[in-house]
Amino acid sequence: MKKIIGYLLLFALLINYNIVNAQTKTSAKLPIDPNVKIGTLTNGLKYYIRKNSKPENRAELRLVVHAGSMQEDEDQLGLAHFVEHMAFNGTKNFAKSELVDFLESSGIRFGADLNAYTSFDETVYMLTLPTDSPTIFKKGFQVLEEWAHNVSFDPQEIDKERGVVIEEWRLGRGAEARMRDRYFSTLLSGSRYADRLPIGTLGILQNFKHETLIRYYKEWYRPDLMSIIAVGDFDVAEVEALIKKQFSGIKPVTNPRKKLPATIPDHKETLVAIETDPETQFTRVNVYYKQPAFQSTTELEYRQGLVHSLFNSMLNARIAELQQQANPPFLAGFSSYGGFIGDKDAFTIGAVTRDGNFKNALNVVLAEALRLEAFGFTPTELERAKTSMLNSIERAYTERDKTESYQYAEEYVRNYLRNETIPGLEVEYAIYKKYVNGIDIKEVNNLAVNWIGEENRVVVITAPEPEKDKLLTKAEIIELLDNTSKLTLTPYVDKVSSAPLIAKIPSPSKVISEKKLDEIGVTEWILANGAKVIIKPTTFKNDEILFNASSPGGHSLYPDKDYLDAAYASQIMQISGLGEFGFVELQKYLSGKVARLSPSIGEISEGLSGNTTPKDLETFMQLLFSYFTQPRADSVSFMSFTNSISGILANRGANPEAVFSDSIQAIISNYNVRRMTPVASQFQELDLQNMYKIFKERFNDPSDFTFIFVGNIDTEILKPLVETYIGGIPSAGKRENFKNLGIIPPSGVVKRVVNKGTEPKSRVQLIFSGDFNWNTDEVFAISALQDVLDIKLRESLREDAGGVYGVGISAVPSKLPSSRYTLNIGFGCAPENVDKLVDLVFAEINKLKKDGATSTDLLKVIEIDKRDRETSLKENRFWLGQLNRYYTLNENPLGLLDFDKNLEKVTTETVKKAANKYLNEANYIKVVLMPEN
Repeated sequence: MKKIIGYLLLFALLINYNIVNAQTKTSAKLPIDPNVKIGTLTNGLKYYIRKNSKPENRAELRLVVHAGSMQEDEDQLGLAHFVEHMAFNGTKNFAKSELVDFLESSGIRFGADLNAYTSFDETVYMLTLPTDSPTIFKKGFQVLEEWAHNVSFDPQEIDKERGVVIEEWRLGRGAEARMRDRYFSTLLSGSRYADRLPIGTLGILQNFKHETLIRYYKEWYRPDLMSIIAVGDFDVAEVEALIKKQFSGIKPVTNPRKKLPATIPDHKETLVAIETDPETQFTRVNVYYKQPAFQSTTELEYRQGLVHSLFNSMLNARIAELQQQANPPFLAGFSSYGGFIGDKDAFTIGAVTRDGNFKNALNVVLAEALRLEAFGFTPTELERAKTSMLNSIERAYTERDKTESYQYAEEYVRNYLRNETIPGLEVEYAIYKKYVNGIDIKEVNNLAVNWIGEENRVVVITAPEPEKDKLLTKAEIIELLDNTSKLTLTPYVDKVSSAPLIAKIPSPSKVISEKKLDEIGVTEWILANGAKVIIKPTTFKNDEILFNASSPGGHSLYPDKDYLDAAYASQIMQISGLGEFGFVELQKYLSGKVARLSPSIGEISEGLSGNTTPKDLETFMQLLFSYFTQPRADSVSFMSFTNSISGILANRGANPEAVFSDSIQAIISNYNVRRMTPVASQFQELDLQNMYKIFKERFNDPSDFTFIFVGNIDTEILKPLVETYIGGIPSAGKRENFKNLGIIPPSGVVKRVVNKGTEPKSRVQLIFSGDFNWNTDEVFAISALQDVLDIKLRESLREDAGGVYGVGISAVPSKLPSSRYTLNIGFGCAPENVDKLVDLVFAEINKLKKDGATSTDLLKVIEIDKRDRETSLKENRFWLGQLNRYYTLNENPLGLLDFDKNLEKVTTETVKKAANKYLNEANYIKVVLMPEN
């Protein structure tokens, strides 16, 4: 007996030891990824360094300042953001022009490789550098150091930059900004966040004293609030030595100011904000249930975050399902639990609704949340969500050696600012594998009970001004929320089909011709049914296959009376599902798989595009086969689409930007019906059966399609799938071509003014167009003209005149349906500056016509293009786009190899000739948006 008792005591001790040991492991802090080197200089500056070779010969650098608009004094509103601007306007050792010239001549594209942002709690500078040039790479760290403590704040540059920042402020103005300014005081009640929008206030931006700006920089740009992040293709030890050398000399601030707590006060009562505006298009209702910020620092906390994610995905799937009803309760609905602001997370539910429908929409969204309290999720929903979650982490783990450097950089930014854990993908993968399958339905269902309550609840409603009288009062809204028990709730029924997507596997047709383009690693197959298949195997990603298919024809082959039916047929068929599967059932069938495919019918072609993985390739091929052989025309989906889009378009005329965009489209197409934005009533005239007939006509014969696959492809595995699911599509051997509808812009000089909106805000669009002699030299010439013009107009309109925040320029040559070009120049500005800025545009155009590009600007353009090309050549999406272009235009894809040779032909004279040819001042369109008063 004593022996038995002894064994029992030993067994109990072992159990207790294992429990304690397990608790210790799961409650301990998550480790830090050993692949990242983290250190702190004696002055308090923290650094993160990681070697990563995707992309090769590149590095992502960040200067992170843990201070933003929340640190502004009352006389500094907007100046945290203004300091960020001034960092690009000269430093102690880089004059303004020298700094920008160095960066651009190093192949660093402004905006893409060189950027910054300011938020409530941080300011982050981003720089992408080449690492194969030690001089450029080291100088990049000097630039970061200069930004950290040596910004020059030249008085003239400050006053020039006022205009730029004010124009950025102006661009953000409109109905949503006006309503946000008012409801923030309710949503963020009692917090500094409510009146610390990073863009600031116009009065302070116009009138602040220079020393007020400099005071912010001196007080908050200090090493104890800074981090340097470097991720890229380099030696870690060398970069660490470089950081220590470059940044150790920054002196810490004596007696630094303390940061105020980033808090959102709690409140017992429900707060309600109702705002209307004559220029908003939709009614929006959001209900926020603010929660203490969730921290995921241990293994068990990480597991709880996974439970949150499962809840979010399942509830959003239910809400998305509601949008497929014939008369959907909202135009868009959503729900989420996640980070909010400051020390708060939030469970948020909301909807965008049609006129006068917000009460019903709110009830429907609330009912879904409350349905969870009453009945919970179903086991089948949870299993689908788990499968998707595990497949997602599996893909990330598979791609772990192909992770882009910017992704790591962003992760380390979050770690520094918000203490987000960085255990590394290997640890995270192990946690997913360990815990996901064991998550119980009950603990997911309990979240709704914990998150939904009366405390810390805020309701925000924004609506068009004409809806004001239809809205509920604050008291009525609170009563509605408090009386949700009156809602009729029934358990959710999870309808899942067990049928196969394809009832009978098709009979294959063989590859009858193969051609290899070894120079670019491409193989061409011709199948017995006439289909052409292009394959480009790559090793750029481990788990990615991209796809595109196209055929000439499009809706150009249909008369004007059928234009809308043809233009929207692909959207209707996509939301109708495939074969025996409705749209919702198809999404459930595909849950956990990466098999995404979308059909489209454009003006001169029809096609499909999508992506998959090696594992899900056969499912993807079955989808492809199904779009050709078993599309659906679902009447409920059709009614859902027409009712939703009618609601979206109903108040479009209230939005000044929409009116301006629609006006441009009408003018440049000579008011052709096919280019005009449809009105809501036209969607009530769509004919579902005619759309189905048109879709089947466009996708009934693979013989004039070209199918392109790019990615991690094993051709021995792909070939039988292609022969079965593309070769198995019936073919009539019919060849079609598009019809040139002759829709081109009007000739001569056309000027229009669109008067819309109440803000002191204008937009300008200049459109040059004409015939184009399609050849490689001309394509490179107009591209160089675009890039040079981009530099010159940024310098003239932004840097010198301070009249714009940015200038958008796009030069688009086309070969089909006819050889033409369009060159667009667009910017926003103050109404009183329109004429002056347009004159500056034409002044720069005339300089280019007279002198061409300067050698400095041409060097920048060529270096940027070369650097872009280096990284593009190792991206699947680049190859897919280029192959699609060459085969669509019936050109030799080996032309891809001539890029450097063609770029070398670009000279000052090339740009000069292009400017004279493509910027014809006797043939352009000028459209200006001006306020109504």
